[in-house]
Amino acid sequence: MEACAHRKSRLYQIERLNAKTGAELAEMGLRRQDITRHVFVGLMNTF
Repeated sequence: MEACAHRKSRLYQIERLNAKTGAELAEMGLRRQDITRHVFVGLMNTF
């Protein structure tokens, strides 16, 4: 159950970031191609 909630939360984060303009992402220090890595980096560090 908790894993499902985390997955939905991460998907929501990706959708929210994808909705931003390139300029908004740049202000955050992100590029569009880095969004998924940015959202999942914490998960990848737990293995």
